[in-house]
Amino acid sequence: MKMKRNMTKTAAVAVAVPALALGLAACSDDSSNEAVTVTETAAPETSAEATENSTEETAAKTSEESAATTDDRETPIIELDGKEIDASAFTPVRCEHGEDGGRPEIAYDAGQDDSENELDLEIITEPLGLDDFDLEHGGKDYEMDDTQKASATVEKQGEAYVITGIAQEDDSDRTVKVKITARC
Repeated sequence: MKMKRNMTKTAAVAVAVPALALGLAACSDDSSNEAVTVTETAAPETSAEATENSTEETAAKTSEESAATTDDRETPIIELDGKEIDASAFTPVRCEHGEDGGRPEIAYDAGQDDSENELDLEIITEPLGLDDFDLEHGGKDYEMDDTQKASATVEKQGEAYVITGIAQEDDSDRTVKVKITARC
């Protein structure tokens, strides 16, 4: 009877070992499919990259359209010491919306670069303020230092920004009261 038990155990082991080997082989085959699944999982990352690229292209296109539509703006209205000057030479007018130091800002340029009639403004839109001011007209250059920019007032009136403040004539102690109306 003892021999019968050993044979039964041996027969059970003989059947179990091949079954176990087949089971392991089957698991091994599945692992190669899992690798394919991992590769397929990477596909959504490619979709995310495509979405990101598409978003970047859309933002670039929107930026180009924004810059293109703002080149046709009206010339600014410029007053020095209460007298309006002829601003017809302050073309083209360019207006670009962006950020500076995390703050929304408008870069406003009127007139040809390096000409005798040029206005460069950087208007902070939230909260309203003036970040940069440079006016060249009639052979004179007017600028605002940090204190003058901080004390200047900026008001939004529809699409226009009205800047009022005191600017200093470059290379002199002379100051002038300026009022600029810039449409953006």
